[in-house]
Amino acid sequence: MMKRYRRIGAEIFLTVAVVISLKQWFFPFLISLWFHDSLIADMVTEWTVLIVGAFTFFIYLGLGSSAKHVHHLPMRQSILGFVIFHLPLLLENAPLVQSFCRDWKNLLGDLLVLFFPWHFFSSLEIFMVYLLLFLFGRVIKITDLDEERAGMKEERLHQSTF
Repeated sequence: MMKRYRRIGAEIFLTVAVVISLKQWFFPFLISLWFHDSLIADMVTEWTVLIVGAFTFFIYLGLGSSAKHVHHLPMRQSILGFVIFHLPLLLENAPLVQSFCRDWKNLLGDLLVLFFPWHFFSSLEIFMVYLLLFLFGRVIKITDLDEERAGMKEERLHQSTF
């Protein structure tokens, strides 16, 4: 069981770390190279925030699907694993993880602020949004198109022989 938790935890951590590094360093670096006009750079940065927020939305759906269909974690154990690996998000004032947690919260928080500028989203609210996306993702099963086609061919072959 611990092996499953370690695997889903590594998947969550690596995915979130890559998206944070893209949002915080790589995309701004490219924007600064390509767009010298500050107005255009600000507009492109805002679009980048929208795109990263949408990616984060789909990433958490995918993580929920992966927890169920790849790591075979039941609902209770998925929620427990999610809470364990997202606990630093709730402890955002801890000195060791403060910067990482702020960036983690802002992956989706920056997108939500663009649509709800009058509301400040707390870490708990962002945590709950991530949890809901993760749980909705458990309903989705992602299949490879080639596997799906192979199954359809096999089914047609089976139907034609009878």
